[in-house]
Amino acid sequence: MEGLEPQPGQWNGEALQRYRQMLQDLQQRGIQLIVCLHHFTHLKWFERQGAFLGPNAVEIFERFARTVVGELGDLCRYWVTFNEPDVFAARWVMFWEKFPPGRKGEIGTSLRVVNAMAQCHAHAYRPIHELHYHALVGWAHNYGVFEPSNPWFAPVRWIAGLLSQLFNESFLAVVERGRPAFPFNLTNRNFRNAKETCDFVGLNVYSGFHVAFSLKHRSRLFGNVFVPEHVPQGDSGVEKPYGEAFPGAIRVAVRRAARLGKPSTS
Repeated sequence: MEGLEPQPGQWNGEALQRYRQMLQDLQQRGIQLIVCLHHFTHLKWFERQGAFLGPNAVEIFERFARTVVGELGDLCRYWVTFNEPDVFAARWVMFWEKFPPGRKGEIGTSLRVVNAMAQCHAHAYRPIHELHYHALVGWAHNYGVFEPSNPWFAPVRWIAGLLSQLFNESFLAVVERGRPAFPFNLTNRNFRNAKETCDFVGLNVYSGFHVAFSLKHRSRLFGNVFVPEHVPQGDSGVEKPYGEAFPGAIRVAVRRAARLGKPSTS
């Protein structure tokens, strides 16, 4: 979103033309184009309005999708509405307070963000198909495997499972079934308009995580998420190891995504 709509409803024609030129250049080089509409960053005025918790978030994102796809849709068939919406919500308000507004420990707010992003996705899905019937619309899903450090300790198994539901299923379940995953569906809210609003799903799998019980980590449902020193380490990152180098996570992620039945082979 950054740079294309500097003010609400005001579009940067030069930026759109620049993106068009970039896509044409890639196309001429035989590269299959996949365009992501929202990759973590968005405009300051959107953030000031509450971003995805704002009252007009769905309308704003649908307008953004309509405009961008209307301008560039003849060049690209594959559209990703969001990159890792569950990660965005977790970093925005729950686990790491790395993204603005920098709040932490607000699980309920994180779920509201994910649900709102699922609504934005659903409201963008149909206009994209209206503009270009051949378009394929999905999102990029980050799948993380959460292993209990002591599988014999029932509370740790429960916490690891709950963190997996929260991190992996929040957005996916809404798009798949039109309702949040258990136990986050106990609010009786439904999102039927979001059901089956995807033609494909992209998978990002980085690492595995271990979970131990800790009273100090209320914001993570009393789960201390860590990477043991004895396991193979992934990318060291800037501050600390990114996570466990765990290729087996790819198998788990692919099997889960396959339950969506997308893309259809019929």
